[in-house]
Amino acid sequence: MDTAASNIMESSAGEGLPYLPQEMRLEILAQTLRFTNGIHSDRWPLLHKARVEKWLSIPGFGSMVPEALFMYNKLILKPGLKLFSEQYQNGQEHYYHDFHLTYPGLLMAHHVKDLELVLNCPAWSHDYAETAADVYFAWLQKLANKELGFDQLKTFKITVLLKEFRDLIKLVGILEERFGAMEFPCKDFQLEVLVSDDAAGNPESSVARAMLNPFFSATG
Repeated sequence: MDTAASNIMESSAGEGLPYLPQEMRLEILAQTLRFTNGIHSDRWPLLHKARVEKWLSIPGFGSMVPEALFMYNKLILKPGLKLFSEQYQNGQEHYYHDFHLTYPGLLMAHHVKDLELVLNCPAWSHDYAETAADVYFAWLQKLANKELGFDQLKTFKITVLLKEFRDLIKLVGILEERFGAMEFPCKDFQLEVLVSDDAAGNPESSVARAMLNPFFSATG
């Protein structure tokens, strides 16, 4: 965050600052809400409460928050699976995993220009690994179909974290059989695949990236 800009905001809000030209107010707010490491979805609720919420009620600035947040910040989405239970009429209980993702939401998605999706794929030995793959790829398909509100993307990156290289074979199979190739509404697309938490230079990671890359592209 730009400390000088933050000090200006806190000392001048409610006085002359709200009457500055809109472009100037937007730039001041964007600098105030600039975060070095971007906006991580898993930290968004705390970040919103501690750093964003107070500006929503300031005259002349509140309506600019969504746009200002993503003028300079990358949004890093880290989806996960959450266990839910459902009780049938016969009293039996059914457990299932569903997609769990906390992030600014559709109203702010429109302003996101730089997006990264981090897919931490569970080992295929887990009974919910296939569910995770289905859910992740379904979300990506919605993004490709422009159903999620990200209509101003310049850069989109997918980072895939794999426990073992052999898990990739299952992922590729699901992509081929159920989803097919996807073209994302962005100018630049990047794909990174890391196997067993190793560095990107790991030969297995390079091979894995080459296997997944044909399924993803950008509209340009």
